[in-house]
Amino acid sequence: MEPTENAALVALVSRRFQSFAEAAEAALAGVAKSLPGTLGLGQFDPDGETCRVTDLAGAPTPGLQRASILRLAGPEADWLDRDLMRSVGIESSLVAPLEISDGKIVGLLFALAPYPRAYGPDHLVLLGVAARILATEWEGVQTRAELRRLRDTARDGRRTDVETGLANRDTFLELLEREWKLVKRSSVRSAVVACQVDVNGAGNGHGSPVDLLGLKDAADVLAGSARTTDYVARIDARELGVVLVGYDGPDGAESFIQRYHQALERATGGRPFAVHVSCAYQDLGPTESGLEALGRAEAASRNEPDAPDEPERAW
Repeated sequence: MEPTENAALVALVSRRFQSFAEAAEAALAGVAKSLPGTLGLGQFDPDGETCRVTDLAGAPTPGLQRASILRLAGPEADWLDRDLMRSVGIESSLVAPLEISDGKIVGLLFALAPYPRAYGPDHLVLLGVAARILATEWEGVQTRAELRRLRDTARDGRRTDVETGLANRDTFLELLEREWKLVKRSSVRSAVVACQVDVNGAGNGHGSPVDLLGLKDAADVLAGSARTTDYVARIDARELGVVLVGYDGPDGAESFIQRYHQALERATGGRPFAVHVSCAYQDLGPTESGLEALGRAEAASRNEPDAPDEPERAW
């Protein structure tokens, strides 16, 4: 492969996308630098007989624009109707289908050129990798939408925070107190983590769409970083909390916080705003109640002067 083609592949696999639209824009912009002619992305219409063009990059092709309808010829004929392509001056075409995990084809990534033999094996590899990435992103979008729908259906509004989908403060305090009692009766160690979320970006302010989006990012990543045995909640306007059930002492808590920060950085790297989270933890064992443990962790996460020095640590 040429250096430009390698660079295009590296750019595609080295980042995490926030939406399918962002992934499509990045894929077409990167691949178009290495392929001659027009690069396009099409989504299958419900009838499965036509493909609607959603994105274009590279050199323009007369008559081809966004929302254009392409007639499909099926996989055995490389998807696009070649006779139709030739009739409008297209002599070379390259097509990679967007195939999701159940085998369904949802769209096409294609390249078109007005002269013959425009594309070689390296071009096919590059287009195929880009199509695989886009298929994965498309399926991820659909899966997340379905999960949100299922969560909304099953959600108990009295115990759940509407904006993040996490447990609310009252539910968290109930679970925290129960865990504190279990710690007092057994040798199991558990800790509570408090995380203060700060979102910096243009047009941001408390309760603004940017502020809420950053908070939801932080909440989603925190829920993904926790184990199935842990409890995760939104416990204040800009505060999230976790009960680490059966944690491995200070090293375990600090490792969890580090993993969370790293995952959050990866998840929000493409956002037009920055999400900063300050976390601190408190072992439940030395405290007189779960509420006291949470108060200590919250004070340490806010860097308040009266926050105890040990065993909490703020990050």
